[in-house]
Amino acid sequence: MTSESVAPSSPSDSKKPRSRKLQLLVVVLGILVVCGGVGVWWTSRVGDQNNTPIVLAESNQWEDYGKIQRYMSNAVNTKETYTPEVRAAIRTLEKDLVDLDKQWREKDQAIRAEDPHLAKALRDPLGTPLIGPNGARTVNDSLAGNMQVVELYTGRFKEHCTLPDEAKRRTLELLRPVLIGMLCGGGSYQVPFESLRDEYQRGNRDPLLAYTLMLGDTPGSDRRFELFMDAIELFEMRPTCSLLRALVLSKASEFRSRWSETEIVEYQERATDAFFAAVAEHPSDAAAMEMLRANGLRIFHSMNGAARGDLIIRMVALPPEKFPMWLRHYLAYSFSIEIADYYRGTNFISDVAAENLKIFSLLSEAAAKHLVRCWILNPMCGDVIAELVNLESRTGDTPYSRLEWFRIGIANTCDEEELYSQLSDKLVPKWGGSREELLQMISLCTAVRYKDLQIPYYATHFLWNSISERSLQLRLTDDLELLKGVLEMLDYARNCKSKENSALAGGRLGLITRVLWDWGRLTDLDYLFRNHLDGFSGNKWLSYYYLNMPLVYRVTGKASEGDFHLWFMLHDDLLINNDRLNEKIVAHDREIIETLRARHGGAEDAAWVLNYCERLCDWWTTFHSGEPVSLSADNRMLGWNSFVPNPPNFIENGFEFSAYYSSASMIMYPILRFPRPHAIEVEVELINGTDDFYSCALFAGPVGGDCVDQDFCGASLRYQPTLKQVIVDSLPSFPLSTNNPFRKSYVYKETGKTKLRLEVRDDGLKGFVGEYRLEEVERQMDTRGFVQFGRFNSQMKIDDRLPVSYRVTNLKVISLDESLRRPAPTEEKK
Repeated sequence: MTSESVAPSSPSDSKKPRSRKLQLLVVVLGILVVCGGVGVWWTSRVGDQNNTPIVLAESNQWEDYGKIQRYMSNAVNTKETYTPEVRAAIRTLEKDLVDLDKQWREKDQAIRAEDPHLAKALRDPLGTPLIGPNGARTVNDSLAGNMQVVELYTGRFKEHCTLPDEAKRRTLELLRPVLIGMLCGGGSYQVPFESLRDEYQRGNRDPLLAYTLMLGDTPGSDRRFELFMDAIELFEMRPTCSLLRALVLSKASEFRSRWSETEIVEYQERATDAFFAAVAEHPSDAAAMEMLRANGLRIFHSMNGAARGDLIIRMVALPPEKFPMWLRHYLAYSFSIEIADYYRGTNFISDVAAENLKIFSLLSEAAAKHLVRCWILNPMCGDVIAELVNLESRTGDTPYSRLEWFRIGIANTCDEEELYSQLSDKLVPKWGGSREELLQMISLCTAVRYKDLQIPYYATHFLWNSISERSLQLRLTDDLELLKGVLEMLDYARNCKSKENSALAGGRLGLITRVLWDWGRLTDLDYLFRNHLDGFSGNKWLSYYYLNMPLVYRVTGKASEGDFHLWFMLHDDLLINNDRLNEKIVAHDREIIETLRARHGGAEDAAWVLNYCERLCDWWTTFHSGEPVSLSADNRMLGWNSFVPNPPNFIENGFEFSAYYSSASMIMYPILRFPRPHAIEVEVELINGTDDFYSCALFAGPVGGDCVDQDFCGASLRYQPTLKQVIVDSLPSFPLSTNNPFRKSYVYKETGKTKLRLEVRDDGLKGFVGEYRLEEVERQMDTRGFVQFGRFNSQMKIDDRLPVSYRVTNLKVISLDESLRRPAPTEEKK
């Protein structure tokens, strides 16, 4: 028996060994040099260390390396990026931060004076409507500025294109609406786009045409690569727009796997040169500069530490008119925060070494100053504000709260969905937010009725995060605010004049459907099925929300046809709240089943639903009479919720299923809840496969949820025949990297069919594998009546796609309540 855990890790220095204290001294003092000249901030924590002679990395360390090796070597990692030359460049840029506190206060006063509604929102972020009485700037308003880029592209096309006049005219007539649609949100452009593709295939070649077709193709695809190479070749044949050249070359990082190291560095340098040239030509064109910022960041992220350092040095050496100061600070922020994140790592904060946290804190503070200065100089960039929301949530080093940054962001662009998504993630309780804030944001979003914008739908980000820490198998009927938010979204959908904006699909539709189903809002579900049916097609999120769509669809459909109150009672008694069943309710539900069968029994959908409900009644009656309940299943899956990627093959008394090693979401469970005490039994046999970690498990309790502090307490018994072991674990599941006192593993070398049994009582549980009894677990149990089987695992991600198959038979649940056991019959005396 062993308890498994993962030891915390910290960054390791790839340079020659030093003593840990000396190493820490070098690192911290090096960082202090970088952060030292920043000047006064709200609460400056770093003094002037510019004359400190100690350095973090040697500039001549790579003098024997060629550029290829230097730019491709993983040894030049994030930590070794701070050479003396890089630090000198950063210090030059920090001279612009000396009066940052004053500059921020002036900017704060200005935005409050210019926008009274924003001033009110900054005083009360959650109590002020999202849209003010004078309206707001939208994404389409922002995109309209891109018409300058469209005019630039088309103007250069007319000037430099070498196509015959007729082909040039025809191509330009197609290019313009496509570019307006892509860059300016100018509506549908699919028809002219396909015509452009035809023109290209007929031999009408131009770099702008190749780039436009690239934008409509799948990143990294063969066709996109061919278009990229065509554009590069065409650049050499005629003059072209520097902005277009930069944006095309920024896509080079998509194709690294196709090239040698020499080619990778060659294209990286060409992309960097094109980026600097385009910035120098368009420093005052806001739309062009926004495109260059986003694509320049793509180039930056494709680089290793040495190349990033060289980019920073080159950038700072340019005069301001060749490279705007706001963009310098943005890249300096990106440079600093990458190194800060390296020291922070991905472990829980309690597992990060103290010296690494100190460096992370100092670098994050320095990065925050660069990003705030960037915002002061360019306050209209939504991505910068989204980064500030994120940074404030992580370190608190900015002058506004995350809610205040959010309000500043939507004052610029009220329907920028990324801002809503970013904030919703930061309001999750485990990241320092609160459920109350999430619910207030739901209310603010769903109250918006402005220009048919989709802001009411953005409430699903907050709705999701309000329940993300709990198991989604539990009912969503604990908070009326969730239902109110969903009903407001439906009101928007019903009254929105834009069919495109009101369309529902994906996770948003799945979440709305789940809330309505749990609350028994069958009429509203009928509206969804009648008006948004296409959104359900191929919707992978439906299983994520544990939606049994055949059941939901058929019950909703039959209720809409008549006898609504009878279908609703079956839904409420048997399908949602069956943990409250008693003998009287079950008898009444059987009467309803027979009544509906007499009226609708000839319809296939009705017959399936009624048989489904009858199966639940039969299971309840059998269990409460003290008899074992055989959880039999066939292709009708009566009584079951089944979320299995590949349909199982049903056999006598069970089924066979196949999966990939990476499949960790498979779960099957009867809808009926079984009160404690009870035992779950199953026989499992490996058909084929090796090294399968997830394997097969019995679950007593709900699964899922990001938080171990949920208000239920269950357990799992996982049989791993390929690994020759059995694991008993707790529900909710603790991460493998934490100390879980309830996780026990046992060696089990038997092969062939194996019987698993899990006995669940109020004060603990017992596990049995074959003939062996496992160590008893003593803890208060509250499984909410869930009895489940599957491979579900949220503790570990495996990417292996090898197949594995199992045979599962004789799955049953047995009451251990002695009061339900019938006395054995006695022989009658003669």
